[in-house]
Amino acid sequence: MNTSEETTQTVKSEANATAKTGGTLEIIRLKAFTFAVYMTTAVYVSYFPLYFEHLGYSKAEIGLLYAFGPFIGIAANLFWGVLSDRLKTIKSILLIVLGGQFASALIVQNVHTFASLFVTMLAFNFFYMSINPLNDSQLLIASKQLKRNYISLRVWGSIGFSFSAVFVGWILSCLGAGRTVLVVICTISITFLIGLSLRNRTASKQIFKTRELLAIIRSRQFVWFMLLILLVSTSHRVNETFLGIYMAELGADSSLVGLAWMVSALSEIPILFLLGKYGHRLKELPLLAFASAAYAVRFCLVAIAHDPVALVATQLMHSISLGIYLITAIRYLQQLIPDEYRASGQALYAVVWTGLAGFISGSAGGTIYDAFGAQALYLTSATLAALASFGFLMTHLRRKV
Repeated sequence: MNTSEETTQTVKSEANATAKTGGTLEIIRLKAFTFAVYMTTAVYVSYFPLYFEHLGYSKAEIGLLYAFGPFIGIAANLFWGVLSDRLKTIKSILLIVLGGQFASALIVQNVHTFASLFVTMLAFNFFYMSINPLNDSQLLIASKQLKRNYISLRVWGSIGFSFSAVFVGWILSCLGAGRTVLVVICTISITFLIGLSLRNRTASKQIFKTRELLAIIRSRQFVWFMLLILLVSTSHRVNETFLGIYMAELGADSSLVGLAWMVSALSEIPILFLLGKYGHRLKELPLLAFASAAYAVRFCLVAIAHDPVALVATQLMHSISLGIYLITAIRYLQQLIPDEYRASGQALYAVVWTGLAGFISGSAGGTIYDAFGAQALYLTSATLAALASFGFLMTHLRRKV
């Protein structure tokens, strides 16, 4: 081998080593960003209802706050998702969304009437509701480009959620529920700083065609899938909104509520790893039917439980309900939506998963809770999940015929 060939080989080796190091660093950044995103999610899901109750609002008012937030999230998800696909950037949109979260959270901390809180929470949700689908789009694209399993990146969200649920619960048990918004401002700031270090990624360089996207989302298969998703996600959102309130009603403090959310998030992790290794061997629709049935059983158990410790135990079923449902629904969605519309597809999914479901669960759920109690609310959720399970199973059987 002559000197020129040796030099070329050396340069190639160094370039490969540099690329590998850069890829490893980017994977660490993606995991850290996902961890931080779900820290904020844990505070919002687990402790914001208790914060609103601390301010003296009724369950119906809290339900309205949680209903119209996701309702504005419908427009927000579509806006940010389509904008991301059109501009071929996810990182920039993520940073804008995080900046909006930070600014609106500062205002939430300083309002003192229900009307002003309602308006500022709408502003907060306009930015908050889009962060998870945008990050999922980023992880799906990065997993392909870096040749990594999507679940190995996404699992850090579950780890971040469980860590935050317990750590923040401990902090708030010491400082009081009135400090909840200050905590979320800190988690948003951490997420933004990590986000600055991320690479910008796009799924495809193909031109965005609105007509093509509309044809996909108007298809019978896509619309039916979204209807079934709406049933099970409404069931899920009821629990997300009212579990902390129900536990507090039964005598639980903030730390026990945090433990309940930690148990649920940690229970996801082994299921996510199993799905990452063996999930490709199983069909999506039967898995979704099973996960929905698990939701139905889980919420029946919540309805008959009258002790906060028992409610913590029911959160273990989070593993075979949301743990399976979350990844499997995204797998099935990838079959329906091409890569060039990845952010738009995730946004449409989020419109149903967080927007419509959040609106229905918050508005109707708060009313049912006030009028008939938690047991009636959770039995209603179990019924919705059972209907979704039946729908997924029938869809699978029909496709086999």
